[in-house]
Amino acid sequence: MIGRQKTYRVQLTEEEKKLLQQQALARKTGQSKARRAKIIIKVEENPDWTDAQIAGEIGCSSGLVRKWRKRWCQTRSLEEAPRPGRPCLFQAIVKAQATAFALRVAAGIACSKPTDFDIPLARWFSILQRKLLTPNDFPDLNTLQQRITDFIIRHNDSAQPIKWSYTVAQMMEKFATN
Repeated sequence: MIGRQKTYRVQLTEEEKKLLQQQALARKTGQSKARRAKIIIKVEENPDWTDAQIAGEIGCSSGLVRKWRKRWCQTRSLEEAPRPGRPCLFQAIVKAQATAFALRVAAGIACSKPTDFDIPLARWFSILQRKLLTPNDFPDLNTLQQRITDFIIRHNDSAQPIKWSYTVAQMMEKFATN
């Protein structure tokens, strides 16, 4: 079936086709990237097919085929475009410094450590990040350190043990049926 004339026609060099086939078949390639490679290969092999036909063959939406047909013609890349929105204000090193500071403060100020309340450390830091670090509105590291200290003091005043809603038997039963 011939659809309307394609605005973006994919033509691959032998080298590009070989690279895309490797990415589509490699075990370590992420699934989304492998799917993109399969889309581009299929589009090039069947230039008269509609986006819907290619989507049906690959198992994705026709919108995804259209998107990657266009993006390949514009960039010759399978990489995602940068995400929109406000960029993170703190670089990874500042986040690491804040985490290290929070750990030192938790060990020094706190009358009890998060693990004394049966809160795994990773869970405690996820609480810290969700309730304090997510807004990313700290003008400098000193302000961030002060807010972490204040948060830890407040958290220690109201910390409660986690009450798990599932027993081990319930989890084993659930996983056994799936």
